[in-house]
Amino acid sequence: MKYLRFLQNGNVRYGLLEKDNIIREVVGDIFNNHKNTENVYSLSEITFLPPCIPTKIIAVGLNYFNHANEFQRLL
Repeated sequence: MKYLRFLQNGNVRYGLLEKDNIIREVVGDIFNNHKNTENVYSLSEITFLPPCIPTKIIAVGLNYFNHANEFQRLL
């Protein structure tokens, strides 16, 4: 099963990608208990969204050569 988060008519929804690239909307917690609805959408009707909304973003600056070079910490 492939779960996804998408935008359809201005509403954020969750769904399952089924055969023939049809998306079936689901309601409830996709990680625990959810129910399939009768609502189905084609790929042309939706806009894909990231799978979740992060609460924080952590970045490590020394992963980038130019940034490490600024601090004379070439790896």
